[in-house]
Amino acid sequence: MSKKMLPLFVGLISLTLTGCGFLFGKEGYFRDRGDDYLKVETIPPIQIPPSIGNTTLEQLFVIPKIDDGQAILPSEFIVPRPDQVAVNADQDNVRIQKLGERQWIVIDSPPEQVWPRVLQYLANSDVDVSEQSPAKGLIETDWLAYENDEVTKNKYRIMIEQGLQHGSTEIHILHLMVPRSVKGSGAINWPATSVNAERETWLVEELSAKLAEDNHAGVSFVAQAIITESKAKLIDNGDGIPHIEIKLDYGRAWASLGVALDRNGFTVQDKNNTEGVYYVTYLNKEEQEEAAEEAAEEPGFFKRMFSWGKKDEELSAEERREKSQYKVSAEQADGVVVVKILQLEDPDDVDQEQLRDLITKIRGNLS
Repeated sequence: MSKKMLPLFVGLISLTLTGCGFLFGKEGYFRDRGDDYLKVETIPPIQIPPSIGNTTLEQLFVIPKIDDGQAILPSEFIVPRPDQVAVNADQDNVRIQKLGERQWIVIDSPPEQVWPRVLQYLANSDVDVSEQSPAKGLIETDWLAYENDEVTKNKYRIMIEQGLQHGSTEIHILHLMVPRSVKGSGAINWPATSVNAERETWLVEELSAKLAEDNHAGVSFVAQAIITESKAKLIDNGDGIPHIEIKLDYGRAWASLGVALDRNGFTVQDKNNTEGVYYVTYLNKEEQEEAAEEAAEEPGFFKRMFSWGKKDEELSAEERREKSQYKVSAEQADGVVVVKILQLEDPDDVDQEQLRDLITKIRGNLS
């Protein structure tokens, strides 16, 4: 190296060493920030302006209180999993579900949030409420008169209750119509089904549309008394494979189960309504992608003929589907519908972990 280049080389080395300290030192740009949270200062809570007082704020990640400030915390701990939210990504927040002649509104919000929104809709529509019971989730309107109908008067009963999924709500509407000449007061003898199905449908569609438009998260504390016990529970009897108990009438539970068994990897291959049995297959996301790829490629004659003796990972998508067949049964028992799952292939060699995982997925699909 020439003497002329030596000062330049030394300066470059000095600049490099200085730069390393600047970039990676304790005060460097790329310093270790793992302990920065220990220096965070507490700031005052957010103040909500009075103009938007109907909006609620809540902690998404609640920090538990530590009574002993000098206590030594464990270095390792398990973070509890959050409750499963009952929202299906491919569905709207508010929807109308039907089963035969019945229909109801399902909304992905808890009853204490839905209650004030329904009351607000009635108030905005100038519909008076004659009775309301937050504990029962019951709202009854006053007698209403339709335009161009001078003969009858109408009344609605709205039932707000916990949905199949945690954090969801069902709204059931019943319509009553009597001649205007009928007098009387006191308890109403409500029919089992609406007197006029068209007028019931009108309110169902109107209310669902307004709830979809107005999705603010106001909360009614009195409506927290609405029974929010889940209608579908996983029950473990200690035999290693839990089952689902659905607190619905059999017809609706059977239909809801059929919908749940056609989502997220499940496919209904056959069913027997008389015996209360669905025959399904389940493929995870990777297996579904492989099945789609193989479906686009028609196998040749020799590939179809000489396919025995292969390991599971070497099986075709169709062969894996045959090995992934299950029987899901629904049976009425003691006021609930009991749902169980059984693998069809090798029933004597039960994969309990797989069946537990699948019955949990079915529970999550119910809506």
